[in-house]
Amino acid sequence: MPCHWTKDGDGNPVMIPECYGGANDPEHCTCNIAGSELDKLREELREAYERIERMRLATHRQNERYLQVFNANRNLRARIAELEAQPAQ
Repeated sequence: MPCHWTKDGDGNPVMIPECYGGANDPEHCTCNIAGSELDKLREELREAYERIERMRLATHRQNERYLQVFNANRNLRARIAELEAQPAQ
């Protein structure tokens, strides 16, 4: 049986080595199947990091917008307080 991938109890990918190269490092598997699975997992990881970065940037932009609205509302409340404090004409 060649090296193959399975999942542990937590759903994490685990390589079951059957060749000497695979026992040392999945990238050195001589069964010619582990590398493609490893490449697929690396690509999924890269895509996950890209999604995280996009979400981080979107969250940062949203926080900036929230602060702008918060400051505008604070300024409006201060102006309303000034106007209410003026004597009626």
